[in-house]
Amino acid sequence: MMMCSGFGSADWFHNYFENLTFEVAAGNPGAIALQFYSNNSDAVRDCRFIAATNSGLIGLDLAHRDMNGPFLVRNIEIEGFQTGISTGHAVNSQTFENILLRHQRTFGFDNADQYIAIRTYGTLSLLDAYLAGSSEAGRSPGIINYNEERLLLRDLVATGYARAVADVTTPDFTAAYRIRGADKPGTDGPRIEGYSTQAPISLFPSSARSLRLPVQETPEPPWEPLSAGANVDDFGADPSGVHDSSAAIHKAADSGATTLFLPGSYNLRSTVLLQGKVRRVIGLGGHINYGRGLRPDFRWLDGEAPTVFLEHFANIQGGLQIDTRRTVVLNDSSLFAHFGEACFNGNPFTRLVQETQSGQTRTLFPTQGHTLPFVGIPKPAP
Repeated sequence: MMMCSGFGSADWFHNYFENLTFEVAAGNPGAIALQFYSNNSDAVRDCRFIAATNSGLIGLDLAHRDMNGPFLVRNIEIEGFQTGISTGHAVNSQTFENILLRHQRTFGFDNADQYIAIRTYGTLSLLDAYLAGSSEAGRSPGIINYNEERLLLRDLVATGYARAVADVTTPDFTAAYRIRGADKPGTDGPRIEGYSTQAPISLFPSSARSLRLPVQETPEPPWEPLSAGANVDDFGADPSGVHDSSAAIHKAADSGATTLFLPGSYNLRSTVLLQGKVRRVIGLGGHINYGRGLRPDFRWLDGEAPTVFLEHFANIQGGLQIDTRRTVVLNDSSLFAHFGEACFNGNPFTRLVQETQSGQTRTLFPTQGHTLPFVGIPKPAP
């Protein structure tokens, strides 16, 4: 299957594959389960890719076009195929978390120049990973880094391989198979606490070793019956975005519902306050105040739930002000944000102004800067 919105520019937004299984039957050695192409606020989540024995070329192909990303790939399992995941080209970065690769015939993960950040399994950052080789893998390195690419490893275990890492300067990756005996310190394995091909860059004296900051898990939204939700259109909101929907969305928020559904695009003339019982606000890829000057569009205040969620908005032009000590999770949304405690999951297309405390993020993509492939920034102690 090919999921490609288009090519020629990195402007193909809001594409998601979630909770799906892709299966390649026997007799299809050249089959690719999924070719995915998208930019900024996009994800492949909770999917399985399965190929019969000696069938399937690539499970998840992310290298078939340039300018693919940023996006998040999270909670996926790939069984079989010649190559499990293929990434490539120099832009725009791709972030992976909780990836299980088993029984690939050649490579589990093959990257050519893309900027990659991986947790639990160009630059590659790989954290908290376990690699288990079998059969002929005993004659190969667990990880091959060739042509002097940037590589950062932390808490890696690689068993069943000739060595954990082969780090070579030549563009000929087969040189990695010719390494014998001790090579670069820390690459033999099977356990690697920390390894980096590049010295850290710092504006002040600091340790050359990883700070080993803990990676916090992103809170998951609760699944609730539809009866717990309120569609703002039922309270008079205008999904076409022509008329002011502020009062109608306020009514929906004050109705006692715990989830608000915003199925269209909306014009707000006054800031909507999110408080009380509301703990989840879900859009369907629509815009809030697109091209208008209100700031902020939403203000999240204290309420009953300790963790609240805002998800799936193409653009929240006036942004979100977080005026609460609760944890706020922003999923798959583009916005301008002022926040206290927040965690981003997905790829917010955002200009971020951090006013008080740290947040945590899987991928953050500023409109005026460069992609920052974070897998976690701990909140400060109270």
